[in-house]
Amino acid sequence: MELFLQRYVTYIFCGLLCALPASLSAATITQHIDDTHIGVGDLFAIVLTLDSEDVSINAIEGNLAFSDATLSLQEIRAGNSVVPFWIDAPQEKDGGIHFSGIIPGGYSGSSNTLFVLVFQARAEGKAEVFLRDGRALLNDGSGTPTSFTLTPKPLLIAQTGSGKQVAEDTVADTQPPGGFTPLLAHDASLYDGKYFLAFAAQDKESGVERYETAETRLPFPLFSQSAESPYLLTDQYLTSDVYIKAIDAAGNERTTVFHRSRLLRPNELIIGGILILLLLAYVFVRRRRT
Repeated sequence: MELFLQRYVTYIFCGLLCALPASLSAATITQHIDDTHIGVGDLFAIVLTLDSEDVSINAIEGNLAFSDATLSLQEIRAGNSVVPFWIDAPQEKDGGIHFSGIIPGGYSGSSNTLFVLVFQARAEGKAEVFLRDGRALLNDGSGTPTSFTLTPKPLLIAQTGSGKQVAEDTVADTQPPGGFTPLLAHDASLYDGKYFLAFAAQDKESGVERYETAETRLPFPLFSQSAESPYLLTDQYLTSDVYIKAIDAAGNERTTVFHRSRLLRPNELIIGGILILLLLAYVFVRRRRT
């Protein structure tokens, strides 16, 4: 009996050792608050950083929630995020904060900014930002799913505020977003296999605020359509140039052109062929008559 117990304990211990690396390898989001002495009416920022030293991840998605009885979300800043390509940029949605992004080439590091939340303390009491659900994909060639955690950091909002404000950027942003290259792709699991463009511009000063696109066969674009990446192409024949304009929060712009892959569409090729045949027939008849 004693020998059986010894073996049983050994098996459990070995099992815990096998499970240990998996638990340590999960990514972590950490909250950083410069000053925890916050009163009603004060504005303050929570910096969320991404830590993933033991594994490399190339995608992350999650939903955060916060104590809406004591906190009012004022702003989300993602201009300096470690995530270069947002599928869904961080935004307030359904009473929480949703985000989804891709990190091409993978990310393995610590204390790099994911995004910043700016809150105003609205009432006295306990305040907290917590994780509803989230998942990440490993950069292992297979996109193996893994979970991540959010380190809690509860606050106590005092009854009297100090008029504290969150500093704005002191340096004016006069630089356009950085250059970017759109990628053409199609996938059976997205847009029913139709062609789309994926793109992501970076702007370290104030952050990219929006994109505008224009598809045209003319030598000049007429921007009138807001867009997000991935962008489903209207011209599935790939005979139009696609102009993509990235605009940052300061209004600076950068335009990139994805040039057409084909000159004519199938119906145009048919019409062109018919016209050529008619022209050849006309020339042939004229020569016979002369």
